[in-house]
Amino acid sequence: MGIPTVTRRNQPVVGDSTVEPESGKLCHEFRYDPAGSEPLSTTLVRAIAEAREITPEEMDRPLQRSVDTDALDNLFHDRYDRSPSGVSLLSFRTYGLEVVIREGQQVTIYEVED
Repeated sequence: MGIPTVTRRNQPVVGDSTVEPESGKLCHEFRYDPAGSEPLSTTLVRAIAEAREITPEEMDRPLQRSVDTDALDNLFHDRYDRSPSGVSLLSFRTYGLEVVIREGQQVTIYEVED
């Protein structure tokens, strides 16, 4: 299996696919740079599409049906005074995947059975 790559303007976000030893589930690891110009939700769309081996345009429904993308982008963003938001973990399911975001920078996507 190849290394999932989510390309952002000016900077690639490179991921890695592995099989989790405990569960035997396939998982995809991605890194996100919160200092970049692209919002987390846009990178998530690309990462989810990569995990499903499709293009973002081939996704059958928008990510907004699973999670409030505006709230997601703001949740991990530094506060107005540049201090960290304090949110450390968020998990949700969409497209037969469980998406886990840690510290707004590490994105792990697990294959799950519905």
